[in-house]
Amino acid sequence: MLHKNSFDGYWPFIVMMPTDVNERVKYMSTLFSSLISLEILNLFEWDRELCQREIIAALHHHSNKTVISMLKKLVEIGILEEKVKPVQRNNRNVKIKCYKLTEIGKWYNLLFRDQKTVDRKIVRNSIIGLATLFLNRFLVYGDELDIDIKEQLYSIIAGVVDSIKRKSVKGRRDLVVFGSIALDIYLTQPIKIFPGGSAANIAVSSSRLGLNTSFIGKAPLDFIGLQLLVDLVEEGVDISLVELDESLKTAICIVSNWLSEYPQISCSYSSDNPPVITKLNS
Repeated sequence: MLHKNSFDGYWPFIVMMPTDVNERVKYMSTLFSSLISLEILNLFEWDRELCQREIIAALHHHSNKTVISMLKKLVEIGILEEKVKPVQRNNRNVKIKCYKLTEIGKWYNLLFRDQKTVDRKIVRNSIIGLATLFLNRFLVYGDELDIDIKEQLYSIIAGVVDSIKRKSVKGRRDLVVFGSIALDIYLTQPIKIFPGGSAANIAVSSSRLGLNTSFIGKAPLDFIGLQLLVDLVEEGVDISLVELDESLKTAICIVSNWLSEYPQISCSYSSDNPPVITKLNS
C-alpha cells in the first residue's frame, strides 16, 4: 500500500482539457462518469478506424442504445471523429457511421493504456507532440501573464540537461576528454549539419571503441546545446561534468571543399567566453 505522502508508483500524466471551464466539466463527466467511455477508447489503435457495428459487437454486454449514446458524446467533446461511409450490403447501398480517434483522442487513448504494451514509436511521437504543444501554449500564455519566457525556457533546458547528466554517469572512466563541443556545418549539396568539436569528436570515437569516456567542457544553455549533449549521451559518452553557460554562444564550424585536397574549416566562438572549462571546481 502506498503511503499517502509518497509519489512512488505515480507518474505526472498530462491530460488535455478545453480552456473553457464548462467544457472541462463536460469532458470530465463524459470520460469518467462511466466505464463504457474507457471501454470504447481501448478498442481503438492509434489510427485505426472502427465502424459503429464493430463497436457494438465488441461491447455486446452493453445495450446498443448505451453504446451509440456514448459514441455521440465522445464525438461532441472532440475525442472521436465521425465519418459516414457508403457501403453495399445485400445488394443495397447503405450508409454506416465509422469513427477514428482525433489528435486529442489519441492522448486519452494512451492515458488509459499500459505504456509497455504500446508501440514505442507511437509513445515517442506522442511525447514529441506533447512537448511541442506545451511550448506553444507556454509561449502564448507567458506573454499574457508577464512571464520572462527566456528565463523560463532556460530553466526548462537546465532541468532536462540535469536529468540527462544523471543518466549518463558511468562508473570507472577509461578516458576523460577536456575541450569544446560545436556544431559542424558542411557546405555540400545539400548542406549537412553534424554535432562536432574536437574534444567531443574524440569522446565519441573513444566511446565507439568501447572505452568508458567522459566529456568535460561547457555547453550553451539553449536548444542547440541541449541537442549536442543528447547526441553525446546517445553515443554512450558521460556528460555529468559538463557545465551549462547561459552567456555562451554555440561554437559553429563551417567546412567547405570537404572532398578536396585542402578542405577549409572556419570556426567561430566568443573569444572572451570560449566553450571550454578553464577552471575545475573541487
